[in-house]
Amino acid sequence: RASCPECSEDTIQASQGGGEVLCLCGSGSRPRTIMSCTSCDRKWHSACVGLEGLTQSITNKIASWKCPLCFRFSQEIRGKIDKGDLEESEVGGSDVGCGVKEEVTKQIGDCIPEIVEKVMGGVRAALSDPEAFKDASQKITQNWADLAKKEQKTMITEVVEKTSETALKKSISLIDANLTEQRKRVRNCVISNIAEDYNRGRETEASLGDVVVEVLNEENLTLNDLVSCKRLGERKPNQNRFVLVVFKSEQDAMYFHNYGRGRKLGQGVWVNPDLTKTERDNLWAKRQERKRRRNRNSGGEDEQNDVNQRERDGGAGSPARPQRRNQTPTRQNQPRHRAASTGSPIPLPLPSNTG
Repeated sequence: RASCPECSEDTIQASQGGGEVLCLCGSGSRPRTIMSCTSCDRKWHSACVGLEGLTQSITNKIASWKCPLCFRFSQEIRGKIDKGDLEESEVGGSDVGCGVKEEVTKQIGDCIPEIVEKVMGGVRAALSDPEAFKDASQKITQNWADLAKKEQKTMITEVVEKTSETALKKSISLIDANLTEQRKRVRNCVISNIAEDYNRGRETEASLGDVVVEVLNEENLTLNDLVSCKRLGERKPNQNRFVLVVFKSEQDAMYFHNYGRGRKLGQGVWVNPDLTKTERDNLWAKRQERKRRRNRNSGGEDEQNDVNQRERDGGAGSPARPQRRNQTPTRQNQPRHRAASTGSPIPLPLPSNTG
């Protein structure tokens, strides 16, 4: 009411029933624009609350609007209230409470026009310039989007760094374990296809060592140069198991398995290095890649040979069966020359018996 110069306690009225809608200032609604408070259902002229220039169609689009009497107290106004007055209002009853209420109303009366002007100024700016309001909304949305994107990027970076660090530690651990296992096997050799006789009972390590020394057939090689010999895997009929040989010297082991390339000793007997699972997998992958490359190159050469053969045959039908390279043409497969006009064969010249 403080913002309306025409309002007074004697002129405050409200509409009852279907009569003319009245502002709290006491005058009728025509030709002025009426605004309705969504909190207390009081009616106000737009001019009485500082909103000059609004039409009735514009005010009807405002979904929520509070009159100056229904605005909540600001923190600044609450700080001006004496705490002792509030305590007295709790003890003294309704009369003291009414006095405090009137004091508070008096203190906030001067602030209402400023509050209304700021709020409605923003409303008027939005209604008068929709494009500016739209640009401001997009800018706010973009700022929030950039902030969320930055936070998300930071979170993703932290997750990736943590995951990468964990994966790197795991990889280093696996590499260290593989290197340690390789160092343990540098004096080992695996020999294949050493005959295993099942009819003479279980072979001992000593007897197997004698067989290994005999198979290796190297001068000055004795059982004293070996640490151990044993079969790998379970016994199976008609199948020779691998023999794992551990030498005392790393140089002896490298010599017999040909420095990692493998050595064939005859009758299908091979001496190979004792590889770890990682080394075996890598070796298998390299062999498969070489096989695929060899097949791919071979297929390309065969296809090119077929193309060349079709070009020699004139490009029609399936390629003819090629002749052997050293095949000499006979009289039957020699070409016969025909005359262009009659189509009769031209006789071949006879050898001359003269001089």
